[in-house]
Amino acid sequence: MKILITGNYHPDNERTRDLICGLKQIGAKIIPLPYKSLKLDTAKKISEISKTVDAVFLPGFTHNNVKQIKKISNAPVLFNPEISRYLSKVYDEKETIKFTPGAINSFYKDYRALKYADRVFTETKQYKHYFMNKMGVKAQKIIVMPPAVDTSKYHPIKNIAPDEFFRIVTIIENATLDSIEVIINAANLLHGQNFKFDLLGSHPEQVKILKLISSKNLKNVNMMNYETDEELNKFINYSSACIGIFGDSKRSNMGVPKEILKYAACGKPIISKNSMAIKEVFTPGKDIIAIENSAEKIASMIRELKNDPEMGLMLGKMAVKTIETKFQSKNSASILLKTIKRIKEKRL
Repeated sequence: MKILITGNYHPDNERTRDLICGLKQIGAKIIPLPYKSLKLDTAKKISEISKTVDAVFLPGFTHNNVKQIKKISNAPVLFNPEISRYLSKVYDEKETIKFTPGAINSFYKDYRALKYADRVFTETKQYKHYFMNKMGVKAQKIIVMPPAVDTSKYHPIKNIAPDEFFRIVTIIENATLDSIEVIINAANLLHGQNFKFDLLGSHPEQVKILKLISSKNLKNVNMMNYETDEELNKFINYSSACIGIFGDSKRSNMGVPKEILKYAACGKPIISKNSMAIKEVFTPGKDIIAIENSAEKIASMIRELKNDPEMGLMLGKMAVKTIETKFQSKNSASILLKTIKRIKEKRL
């Protein structure tokens, strides 16, 4: 099967990169054609190539390109938004307020992209229901394509020397500020004990985070950067436990951050907020610890994991099994190819 991947997308976007990797693993031929702006020569090229492929796929954050591509494509147009621009701008990033021109513009960009795509992919049923109820998209148009992780990059490392501390890792670069605040408050409850919290990656609100850590005079919280997947894989493997997503944002209720799948692929026990989205991927008590949105609960579960190493090992082993069975890059790629096949069958 042959797929043209186009739009104003970044080739290094992790979800896009992993999906392409999965597609290649299962034998699909990929024609990547990213662009900054759709000039006439590029539009002609896309139109011609679309006559020779089974589908045209627009990856995450290409909302503005879907209508353009639909008008020139001779093949079905598939779109994976990754996010709702409206939810992100109004509720998660709080860059604009409901009913203002900025909010209305973000809503329209979501609506327009979903309208013109032949099929839309979402990572959870929660996002699917949101697009159905908020944007009026028909159920059959939306395909749930769960998040995936490249297990060649994220996997358990054997024979790691034990750490003198019980080390807790969370990747913060894509986390909402309220999620990070809950985790820092949990660190505060464990301050002065044998626990270390490593907050990995840079964040747009880095200054606010540092001020919060400083205001509590926390010596058990480190902010650390990494440069490569290999380096991040090592950071995760050196941890004793990992923390997923918390807070009250829409994202924490509707999505499953890719970072959580990395923790699972590395075989680490994970503590995360109990949500319907998390339950679509994991089974609480089996391969993840899902708790209420509370710093006290996080601190309590960290203590429990420290006191019961066998529980952590069991959760980690089951998490690896879950990833290997259902959430590798090739699993997402298979869903995409099956969707294209169904569209082709209906057109015959």
